Amino acid sequence: MYNRNHTISSFGWSIILLFAFFTSCTDNEEDGVTADRIAVKVEMGAGNSIINPTRALGDPTYSVDRVWILPFKKIAENLDNSDVNFVPEYSSSLQIDVNSFPIKSMTMLLSSSSTYKILAFGFKRTDYSSSDPNNVNYSFSVGAVATPVTLANFHMKMAKTTVVPELFTSVCYCYNNGVLYGTAFKPSLLQDISLRGELTRIVSGLTVQVTNIPTYVTFVSLVAEQLAKAIQPIGGIPTVWQTSGDGDNRVLNSQIPASGTVSFSNLILPTTSSRSTKLYLDVKYGTLTERYTIKVPDLANVSVANSITFTTNQVVKIIGSYTTINLGFVLTSTINLDDNQWDGLQN
Repeated sequence: MYNRNHTISSFGWSIILLFAFFTSCTDNEEDGVTADRIAVKVEMGAGNSIINPTRALGDPTYSVDRVWILPFKKIAENLDNSDVNFVPEYSSSLQIDVNSFPIKSMTMLLSSSSTYKILAFGFKRTDYSSSDPNNVNYSFSVGAVATPVTLANFHMKMAKTTVVPELFTSVCYCYNNGVLYGTAFKPSLLQDISLRGELTRIVSGLTVQVTNIPTYVTFVSLVAEQLAKAIQPIGGIPTVWQTSGDGDNRVLNSQIPASGTVSFSNLILPTTSSRSTKLYLDVKYGTLTERYTIKVPDLANVSVANSITFTTNQVVKIIGSYTTINLGFVLTSTINLDDNQWDGLQN
């Protein structure tokens, strides 16, 4: 039976970013600083050491080895600080390849007379590069559904909907003389500026395990419907979804049963309750393939009528026996957040 004492728990790994600003401007072009540009010194530390990374969801080894700091500049200084009034300033962004912490003496340039908001991203080097954003081999791209691209509609879109990489994001908060100032700041108005951000995982996790599979079953596929294809970096709000007849791949994973068991582990983009996701098992035996809906109990904010809502930085775990494939499986989560393993699934 379903144990209501189990909850869907958060992943627990994070990076602390510290950004220290030089507070003076010069006309020294050799240093890359002009009268209207201010040098930004970036130093990064980690809340948990990345030198000895722990296991990711399932068996793969986790490591964020690239951080991208992207400033969003206000279109006009007479506008308010709503996100829609800030556009990405890619030319001032800073991409840092991380091998160990702390990292020091990294510098980016910002306009001293402009207002900024800053986002930070963490991912693997093989998944994206701001210096080669149109590379078709990367796992995701950035942009928006409509133009102009602003902080309000900026999103990260997956190259393949069913292949979601590790993604961490953070809003950076500005401090002036050690006092919290807010997310929007103009360097010329402040004296002693520092920025702090904490990278947290923006994607969701899913594990499905089916046991007691009879020997005549030769192949099992995990299939999903209405997956999100793109999300906003803050809050994980979906901006693009799969639609009926779009031809997009719905197969998350496929396996040949081993000792009567299949175990699937996938990263999933967050969804919303209005566009929740049904999961299916395509079971092949001989030349026939039969589809079964994965039935799970209702759980507040997670599942209703076998449709599951995936939430940022949380994992859904489904286990069951093939003998109950028509009756329903167990929806549970047993993540131990008290240890140093940010997402180790404990039995």
